[in-house]
Amino acid sequence: MRAILKHLMLLAVLALTACGGDDEWDLRMSFLASPAVLTTGGWVTLNWSSYNTSFCTAEEGWDGTRTASGSERIWLDGGGRRVFRLTCSDGDRIVVSTVEVLVAPS
Repeated sequence: MRAILKHLMLLAVLALTACGGDDEWDLRMSFLASPAVLTTGGWVTLNWSSYNTSFCTAEEGWDGTRTASGSERIWLDGGGRRVFRLTCSDGDRIVVSTVEVLVAPS
């Protein structure tokens, strides 16, 4: 009986260790644009990294599937506000982020 209880306690500890804390399974993302303000006819670099995700999807003018982390240079012309959206997923859950770039007329 004592051996069985010891074995069950060990299994409980292993199960808790495998589950980890809430933060371990959270989806997180960093998504930045540099520069945030630029003159017409300039390059913006989008940088992103995500945690606990498998893939990302770009929207709002730079559409398509992206890796879970990366960077991309985009040529912007014309004036105005540009918003870039990135959705990353682990297959079941999603995390969404947007960045805004102001393109000042020259």
